Amino acid sequence: MDGHVKRLEPLGVLVLVKGLDPKLAKAEASPFYSTNTGVTTLSGSGLLLPASQVAAQSLLVPALLVRPFVRANHRHSLTSCKRSELLPSTRFEVLLGGSYVPAEFQGIMPVPEAAAALQDVLASLS
Repeated sequence: MDGHVKRLEPLGVLVLVKGLDPKLAKAEASPFYSTNTGVTTLSGSGLLLPASQVAAQSLLVPALLVRPFVRANHRHSLTSCKRSELLPSTRFEVLLGGSYVPAEFQGIMPVPEAAAALQDVLASLS
């Protein structure tokens, strides 16, 4: 296995995004979901980026995981999505050390910026 891949392995995490979904409309948006009493949980992979001198620890997840929980009038422009544009009941959790811990949504980052952040992480690991 490539050295970078080995070093990044512990940074891969399971991410859950939960929110109210009485009509199961959000469940249809993902192949990996569960639903219970009107709450849908979507799951997917995320990349936990370590804290640096300029930024706190961050979690990188696909926008596809977040999109169903963005207010309908903001779904067209996901590159500028903020916390206030999510449905109020939306919660994020990350599986760390065998337990789910809450995560705070900060916003959606355009792909070029996300790629640059990932390159910085890879460079810091070498």
